[in-house]
Amino acid sequence: MTFYLIGIDHKVAPIGIREAAYWKRPHIAEQLAKYGAGRAVVLSTCNRFEIYGIAEDRAEAELKIGSLKSRFEPIFNNSYAAYGTKNMLGHLVSLAAGLKSQMIGELEIYGQLGAWALSDGFPKELAALVHDALLSSHDVRMKSGSNHTENNIAVSLYDQILKAHNSDDLLNVVVAGTGKIAGLLAAYRPRDVRICFAAHKNILRAGELAGIAGGRAIFLKDLPQMLLSADVLISATSSPHRVFGKNYFSRIAAVREKDLYIYDLAVPRDVEPVVKDINGMILKNIDEVIQDARIKDRYAAEQIGA
Repeated sequence: MTFYLIGIDHKVAPIGIREAAYWKRPHIAEQLAKYGAGRAVVLSTCNRFEIYGIAEDRAEAELKIGSLKSRFEPIFNNSYAAYGTKNMLGHLVSLAAGLKSQMIGELEIYGQLGAWALSDGFPKELAALVHDALLSSHDVRMKSGSNHTENNIAVSLYDQILKAHNSDDLLNVVVAGTGKIAGLLAAYRPRDVRICFAAHKNILRAGELAGIAGGRAIFLKDLPQMLLSADVLISATSSPHRVFGKNYFSRIAAVREKDLYIYDLAVPRDVEPVVKDINGMILKNIDEVIQDARIKDRYAAEQIGA
């Protein structure tokens, strides 16, 4: 028996390719089903799309990876691969420790891996490997000093938003979505931010988040009215399709008197990319948000070393 892995992440694939992988999941699942029940599984997050499998030997594993690469071009054109228990365990430990994340050290991936390994039909051999990786990653986090809850996208994004606006007034932020990112945005809301959570169906969860953050909850259909005066829209839904198109924001831009900052943290993206071409709409996707955070960190390091 040989473990194998083929994947793409934020380092080797732009957000458009990662979206394509997400949309191709049903076709990829059909291909994996041909390998036999309990022989391959998919890990899909904002940062990465990876296939983990079990083969009889290295030759069979290489054959399956070659088949995936040729069948699903261009998704796996710049993919990475790993074979064998040692290499797979090392990769999973790094993942669980947050060392391969866009936000180095972030904790969310640890929980995602745990839930993934407990999903129905997950291969028991791979589940044991994930379990060992989760245990080992705790020591890695402690030694690297990355085991801090503040290592997350919400803290970094709030820092960017507050610096961009640099105002003594309260900042009006609207969040579309009620998932994990919304939870982080609620838990780490700065005092200078007034926040509102917009939900399509899960208004009860939006209300819970609003209670945590001292904000309010609205239905998504009421969002256009809120955006007439809001400073920032953060979109982080779990929709498999675009939620907001160009026409949606064109109507809002026509009556606004100031710029609207839009941060699209979803993969697939919630906001149609051409929205950035609308005057007064400043749009950034998750890769651009992370890149801005890295530039800030490098600049801070250079100033300290100066």
